[in-house]
Amino acid sequence: QEILRDKFQELIESWADAGIAYEDEDFSGQDAAAEESRAKANHMIRRMKEFGWLDYEQRENFKIFILLPHYSSRLWGLFANLCEGRAVEYQRFAFTTYQVLSGEAAKVQPSMAVLEAERLAEEFVEELRILLNNIKNKMEQVSAQTSLQEVLSHHFVEYRADIVDRSYHRLKTSDHVSRYRIRILQEVQEIRQNKERLRALCEDAVRRQLADSM
Repeated sequence: QEILRDKFQELIESWADAGIAYEDEDFSGQDAAAEESRAKANHMIRRMKEFGWLDYEQRENFKIFILLPHYSSRLWGLFANLCEGRAVEYQRFAFTTYQVLSGEAAKVQPSMAVLEAERLAEEFVEELRILLNNIKNKMEQVSAQTSLQEVLSHHFVEYRADIVDRSYHRLKTSDHVSRYRIRILQEVQEIRQNKERLRALCEDAVRRQLADSM
């Protein structure tokens, strides 16, 4: 339990530095920052137990061990990514979407290819929404500074390191999605205008019970 609590505390504090606060109506901590984040971590563990995302049991030496249900693996993977603070590879979404739509597998399983492309597009949009919110949060932090020196420091040190260099600059340069945008649109247009390919897609969707009829 101590290991999980430390990880949650690290997550809460790192996101607090980014301007994102842990909020729960049932939590009413009024302690110092470090103690409050630890209390929030304990509260988070209790809440996740209430919702069935984990359980715990007491073993020898009165140590409490966390038990993770098999269905919670994706959620814990998400928490792991948040703790690591991985930089998002934006071009991966565009490249993979193009590969899914144009690859050999798309000819054999066209309906699955379209669904996977849709999932990737939705995931990409969500990552862009997160980036936009992070930019807004950072700009609010900049505007809250009281002196010119603090504004310049926050902009050229924190904002540049956390947002510009890490995400936005790469999105506009090395991760520029426009490299695959035209190709993706051409593939989609080809699917819609090529009657044989569209029919094959519809037949595959019906065969896999993804659609009721053509």
